[in-house]
Amino acid sequence: MFLVPIQSTISFQLPSNIQKQFPAISHVDRTSIVQTVEREQNAWIYDILIKMLELGCYPILLNTSFNIKGKPLVTRYTEAFRILRKTVLTHILLENKLIQKCDIE
Repeated sequence: MFLVPIQSTISFQLPSNIQKQFPAISHVDRTSIVQTVEREQNAWIYDILIKMLELGCYPILLNTSFNIKGKPLVTRYTEAFRILRKTVLTHILLENKLIQKCDIE
């Protein structure tokens, strides 16, 4: 983990071990675009990242379009729940509620 003193977006090449461990954050050329945040800018997101770190997890949140390859973007909660049930996803965040796969099975 690295801290940048202001909110910023940085693009850099990932080490191969990180690319393998987190393929969803890696582009084909092994680059990744990282956005940093401080508590003063978004306390809610910052606190989630800190909690992940405290739990021994990598403090990474992936912001991306929500769909399955070749399918249209998810626009309804029912579609989001279906994807959560049928894919390797373990959690989804809908509005301000974190939903775990076990919550809907």
